[in-house]
Amino acid sequence: MADLHATCTPTGIGDLARRLGVHSTTVRRWLSDHLLPEPRGSERPGRWTVDGRPVWCWEHDIGPWLRSGAVAEG
Repeated sequence: MADLHATCTPTGIGDLARRLGVHSTTVRRWLSDHLLPEPRGSERPGRWTVDGRPVWCWEHDIGPWLRSGAVAEG
């Protein structure tokens, strides 16, 4: 497996909202509604948090999610 710290841009809720042009409450709603990929955590390699909140790898988690067309309307 690739070294995630070398190949990923950690992306938290605020970063994700800014990159997608939506409000952070939208991202939190997507997370609670299980519309986002699972954030990095104990069940996935490379546990990351920003201020205690979930973090995704932009390249390996969010990129494929965006390409799948799964983005919900904000």
